[in-house]
Amino acid sequence: MSKDSGGGLLRIDAPALGVAVLLTGLAFMGAVRPILASRARASEVLTELDDAVAAVRRVRADRADLEVAASAMRRELDGRTWKVEPVSELNQRLAGLTTLTISQLTPGTTTPTARYTAVAMRLTARGSFGAFSSFISRLRGAFPDTGVVGLRASANPERGAADAECAVELVWFAAPAPVPAKK
Repeated sequence: MSKDSGGGLLRIDAPALGVAVLLTGLAFMGAVRPILASRARASEVLTELDDAVAAVRRVRADRADLEVAASAMRRELDGRTWKVEPVSELNQRLAGLTTLTISQLTPGTTTPTARYTAVAMRLTARGSFGAFSSFISRLRGAFPDTGVVGLRASANPERGAADAECAVELVWFAAPAPVPAKK
């Protein structure tokens, strides 16, 4: 072979090599790079999916715990028996609350709803902290349909601990008001 034939091949091979490199670069940019980007995004999505699955598992576990707690509460409520009294029994209710030295016991607003009638009551009494604590404890046992919604206690140190004043805001959940018959 002559030098010319070798030089001619180089002249042909160099542009072909350049075209091959260019085509390889374009193939990488057009096909391989998007595939690599897709794989990276797929990996991110899989990580997000794993996090979402873990969150769903936590929510399901929390829901199961709440259902167990709700079931226990239902059993406890089903085991309780008390007679729901009508609002017309308000005077008897007020008399039943007077186990402390009561300064004032007044009924407040009555709010009827479909399932109950809420009757607000305010009780002001004097006594010791132990007497108030005992009263609140007995209140829950004797009147489970009455809730404490506010409590304010104050004492004057000069008078002694037995002369504290306590104001208790109560709400009595009485039977719903009867619906008048339609004529």
